[in-house]
Amino acid sequence: MAVQTGTRRATLNFLLYQAGWWACVLGAAQGQLLWGPAVTALALAAHFAWVSERRGREAIFVAAAGVAGAAVELFFMASGVYRLTAAASGLWWTGLWALSLWAMFAAAYDGMLRWLHGRYGLAAVLGAVGGPLAFLAGQALGAITLNSQWLYGLLPLGATWAVLAPLLLYCGKKLRVWDR
Repeated sequence: MAVQTGTRRATLNFLLYQAGWWACVLGAAQGQLLWGPAVTALALAAHFAWVSERRGREAIFVAAAGVAGAAVELFFMASGVYRLTAAASGLWWTGLWALSLWAMFAAAYDGMLRWLHGRYGLAAVLGAVGGPLAFLAGQALGAITLNSQWLYGLLPLGATWAVLAPLLLYCGKKLRVWDR
């Protein structure tokens, strides 16, 4: 049964997102890349049980965003923008870790980021700022190492997030994932 009020949905989604993000980042920092995907799977199950209103459509959206996001992250890692510092950073584990983070982010659009619906410009600005900040936090926690703080690190990440954050909103709207 979905949580009924918007504030409760957003709060629960925020807590689930944080659990997944911290598990992914701290797990990677400790060389335990399966911690994040395991916690994320549980958090997404709770999200679909208690937050999501259109589970089938949102599940497809979250899975597609996870796969697309993992491809973006693998591209950035392959091109040297950043790398995982974990000992267990093989391609398969890394892809699963990135997919988990992106899936949690996509699920946030039906919870804590619901207020962004229809605000594509604001989503682009928040993506341009919030994306690189998340990578800086990941670096500070020991999960990743950015190649360079600005030109080859944060600028490409910010530009990518400035495009992908509103694009996810647009795709979710076109797929009628949300009730708005």
